[in-house]
Amino acid sequence: MITSIEKIIFLRQVQFFQHILRDELSHIASISEEIQIQQGTTIFKAGDEGDALYLIMQGEVRVVAPDGRTIAVLIAPECFGEMAILDEDKRSATIIAETNCAFLKITRDDFRELILEQPAIAFELFQVLTTRLRQAIGQPVVPTLTESHEPR
Repeated sequence: MITSIEKIIFLRQVQFFQHILRDELSHIASISEEIQIQQGTTIFKAGDEGDALYLIMQGEVRVVAPDGRTIAVLIAPECFGEMAILDEDKRSATIIAETNCAFLKITRDDFRELILEQPAIAFELFQVLTTRLRQAIGQPVVPTLTESHEPR
């Protein structure tokens, strides 16, 4: 079992939360649950209801497309399932634990409740998502004021 401080330190390493300020990370840490998954376990399948984001603290997972192709192999401090906390669509891929894994899990309901209480978190996540979109379409990414001037 990890402490709240250890969760915050870990969350600071996760790209999805790279723009979130320290005080807000403590709120995110408070809604996260540590879980352990054994090697070979299917965490979820493409087409399943999406209800949570998973942050890899330890281990390795394989991301498999609906056609059976391996899309990616993810390790700490990467995350998967982030679309599930932002929309209500079905899972787009299957995730399989390649090794014994430890995750922080954040449910959609808890995350949405937190966003209502701390709306600044949503705007900081918008920065991450727009950066990803710009990179996907080949546009240069300019550092934001938060990245270059805000204390972490």
